[in-house]
Amino acid sequence: MSTTPEFDVKALAAQTRQMQESMARARERIEQLQATGNDGTGMVTATVGGDGRVLSLRIDPSVIDPTRPDVVEDLVVAATNTAIDALRDLHAESIGAVTEQIGGLLDGLDGSPFGGAGHVPPPEQHR
Repeated sequence: MSTTPEFDVKALAAQTRQMQESMARARERIEQLQATGNDGTGMVTATVGGDGRVLSLRIDPSVIDPTRPDVVEDLVVAATNTAIDALRDLHAESIGAVTEQIGGLLDGLDGSPFGGAGHVPPPEQHR
């Protein structure tokens, strides 16, 4: 006879629902995110949405030289990359918060026959 506590399927189902809801909320928050970056001088500014698409691009007219389009190109690339980097940081923060929540939910399974999150005992040997 086993001394392992009974596995609570209802508690596991509730924990699973909570994790799914947390992930859905995180996805919604990520979709709503916006990040802005600039070229370092503030002459070009780009804003990207949570999905990584460029939402806006502002270029100070003083940097536009028809004989040197490469200057504007470089500034636009720098501003856009800065915005994307900022968005990645926001994504990481959002995912980190969800990961903490999920970890807390998994810790609640300590009474399970698996001994909590991340631990699965070896199978019992029957004689």
